[in-house]
This record gives sequence, C-alpha cells and structure tokens, in this order.
Amino acid sequence: LENREIDLMAKVRSHTMEQEVSLTGFSFTTPYLYTGLVFGGEPSYVTCAENKNTTGACNNLKVCVKAESPMVDVVRSLLPEENMFEVVISFFDEYVDYLNSPTCNVIADNQPIIAGTLMRTRKVIGPYKIGNQLMSNHPLAMVTRDDDPSWSDFVTWVLQALIIAEKHNITQQTASEMPATDVFGEKFKNMFVNAIRAVGNYGEIYTRHLEDVIPRQDMNVINDGTSGLIFSHPFGNLLGSASSGHVEGGILEKIFQRGYLKCGILDQNTLGKFDTEKHTPSGLGVDYCYALSAGIFRDYTEETKKQLHKNISDCIYKYV
Repeated sequence: LENREIDLMAKVRSHTMEQEVSLTGFSFTTPYLYTGLVFGGEPSYVTCAENKNTTGACNNLKVCVKAESPMVDVVRSLLPEENMFEVVISFFDEYVDYLNSPTCNVIADNQPIIAGTLMRTRKVIGPYKIGNQLMSNHPLAMVTRDDDPSWSDFVTWVLQALIIAEKHNITQQTASEMPATDVFGEKFKNMFVNAIRAVGNYGEIYTRHLEDVIPRQDMNVINDGTSGLIFSHPFGNLLGSASSGHVEGGILEKIFQRGYLKCGILDQNTLGKFDTEKHTPSGLGVDYCYALSAGIFRDYTEETKKQLHKNISDCIYKYV
C-alpha cells in the first residue's frame, strides 16, 4: 500500500490509537468487524490459558504466539514468560506445525485466524478447540493512504452502504431500493445499488463467510440503540451536493480509467483466502473488494469480476 502497488488493504488490521498514530500516511475506515485474541489448541490447556492458570495440571501450558506481533504484548500481560513462546511464521498454516510438535499445546492470535473450523481443516493432530473468551478487543478496518481523502471517503461509504442495507432489510435481490448519490460525481451515481447487487448486505456477507467460524453475536450485530457495535451512519443529503472535496484526477478517477481495482487481501484466514484449485479468492474482505469494484464500475460484469479476481489473487500471494 505504501509503495502504491495496491489501492487499499482489506486484511486483518486493528484500528487502534497505536496503529493510527504509528502508521503515518494511512487512513482507516469504520471498523467492519470486532474480534480479538483467542486461544486455540489442546482443549484442557486452552481452559488453562483462559483461566490464566499455570499451576498443577496446567504447569505444562505452552502458548505459541507470532513473534513481533501485537498479540505478544497481550499474551505477556496474561501469562508468565516461561509459558509463552514467540515463534517466527510466514504463513498462518505454520501454527499447525507448532501444535503438532512439542513446542506448544496452545496458539494465540486473532479469532478469524485460528478459528476452530479452519484449524480442523489444517490437519491438527489430536483434539483441538478454540476458546470462548476474547482476551482482547480488536476492531478491524480497511486501510487506504491518506493522500486522497475523497478516495478514503469512497471506500468508507461503500462499507457503510453494506451496513445500512442490512439495517433497512435491503438484500442482494432488492438492491435497487438503495438510494442514488452524486456526492462523488455523476458516474458513480449508482455506487450503492451496484455494491449491494454485487455481494448483498453486511449480514449476507457475514453469513456466507463467517457464521460457521465466528457465530455472529454481541459486538458484531447492527446497533439498534441498545446493543452491537456495527453502527450504520446516516447518509445525509445524497443528491445535488457533489462533494467539494471530490478530486478530479484523484485515486478514484485513476482506478476508473485503469478499469480495475487493486485490493490487498491477507491469505489464509476467514477474511480472505485463495482456492488454488479454482484459482479464485473468497472471504469477507474479498467480497468487500467486489462491492467496492462494483460501486466504481457501475455494472458488475463477469469481465470486471475476472479482472478483479486476477488482481486480488496477485495481492493475496504478495500480501500475507
């Protein structure tokens, strides 16, 4: 993203003050998923880790966590140093190798990464379970460069359209009920309709990619004024108010002229993964990229989808 090889990053990126301040030159969208660190591994030791118990039957607790990741500090705040092991991994599948060795009997990372249904497909030897407790809170967001506020706004409002559509019970089949807007210029007037028509609303995407892995509840439901952290911001006046901040010749215009979106996806988790047999990417983050592409290019044609597949595939391999 910093080198301008892609237009946005739709990977697992926590939106915290530390990230926003330390990662200068970038903008974060509204959080699209609330998750956090969980423990996964041999069931009895997962219970030990959640209870912060390292005595008696829990004396042999060995927790592996990815070196130099934000999760190291979280685990260190929960368990003694002698019970945690920082491991170097390039791909998340390598967690399985550590679980299948004497190095560790528990792993600790973001919930989408080590969710139980995924780990069971990665040939973990012996019983495996994912803990029930979130040991930290991590709001996940998309990331753009901050050199073009209009593009960052466009990315955020396509995401908001998915959330607003669910709130108002507008689905992929009824996408035409979404409002039109000229805030980003006439050519993007149907950006919301096209985005929902491409992938459905936030709830439909969640059901398709996450429900079997992280059952939707509590923080990740649409806020109705009493619960949930997924908040649908009001659109405001959408017509007759073309944004004075919209930049002709900016990133959005350049993407439109190029004819396809370059979207960075993190491989090997529920937010983005690549099927090497079908040569297609899938996941919550991937669907968001499809929605964004549809919002930009009006008609969600198969040719557009094929081109987006190609660029997302390239980014999946490159940005892990």
